[in-house]
Amino acid sequence: MAASRRLTSGIVSAAVCAWVAGALLLPDQPDVVGAALLPSLLYCLWRARRFHVCAGAFIATSALEIAGTQLGNWRWPDTVPSLGISQGNPPSAIAAGYCVFDAAVLYLCARPWLDVRRRRVAAEPTG
Repeated sequence: MAASRRLTSGIVSAAVCAWVAGALLLPDQPDVVGAALLPSLLYCLWRARRFHVCAGAFIATSALEIAGTQLGNWRWPDTVPSLGISQGNPPSAIAAGYCVFDAAVLYLCARPWLDVRRRRVAAEPTG
C-alpha cells in the first residue's frame, strides 16, 4: 500500500467520494458531516507524508463503524449535538477525524517542549 500513492490514494478516494455522494443524495437526511470531512481526508490521502496511514484508517474505521452500527452496538445521532448539522450513521468520511488526530499527535510529539526524554538526558551528569 505504501509503495504507490497514486494507486492507493486513488482507490480510497474513489470509494470515499462514492460513499459521500450516496450519503448526500440518497437518504432523507443527507450526511452533511461526511461531506464536510471529505476535503480533509482527500488532502491527507494526496498530500500527507503518511498517506498510507490515512488510507488504512479509512478502511479500518469504515469497516468498524459500518459493522458496529449495523449490528446495533452503537448509533450516531442524526444531527451533531448543539450544532444541528445532519450526519450519517456512521458519517461517510469519519476516517478524516482519525487522520487529523494522527497528524496532531505527530506534530505535538515532535515539539521540543514536550520531549521529556531529551530534557532528562541533558540534565543527567556525564562521566
